[in-house]
Amino acid sequence: MHYTFPEITHLNEVLEAVQGVEGFIVARREWGTVVNYVQMGPDMFPEVHTAGGSTSMRERQTRLKAIRREARGLLFDPDGNLVSRAYHKFFNVGERRETLLENIDLNQPHIILAKLDGCLSADTVVDTPYGKMTMKDICTTNSDIPVRAYDHQTRHDVWAQVQGTSVKASADNWYRVTLDDGRTIELTDNHKVWCVNKKAYLTVADLEEDDEVQLLNE
Repeated sequence: MHYTFPEITHLNEVLEAVQGVEGFIVARREWGTVVNYVQMGPDMFPEVHTAGGSTSMRERQTRLKAIRREARGLLFDPDGNLVSRAYHKFFNVGERRETLLENIDLNQPHIILAKLDGCLSADTVVDTPYGKMTMKDICTTNSDIPVRAYDHQTRHDVWAQVQGTSVKASADNWYRVTLDDGRTIELTDNHKVWCVNKKAYLTVADLEEDDEVQLLNE
């Protein structure tokens, strides 16, 4: 995965990189545009380096493939200028040829970080202005849907726009959280929830039996 980290300044650069590739969304809002991927497929993120063709063509294709890996929650203002970018797309060790252990040079300077975004199960129900929907409905229909969220500054429930979704085929780190009223929520161990009694976001794996989690009003 050794390639030049792409500098992105404008929306048009990203639109060219994701054009015609199924699985990406370009969500336009009054305040700007979000570009994100919503599913994984064999052709979503090809190896960056391109073989064959002229030097200029190889350089152009390599840059477009590198930019495509950045299209995971990119935010642009109404004029198309880049406002925010997330971590670039990465892959598990052994998931692809380029990430086989023998192809990873650990002698190079590197930083090891924990991935803490987490997942909700497909049948998790959330509130939307259109009624209750499952996470599967939102992921497979359209991520351009507001969901009920909590604003810590106003201490009120609000409608928050979904910025993007992704679907994972499987995971083996699921937890079932059982509430006092018998309801259950299934999340991966690294999913964070607001712990009221500790006044902090905790991963599900760090919750204790008597912890109180923030619930939204019905």
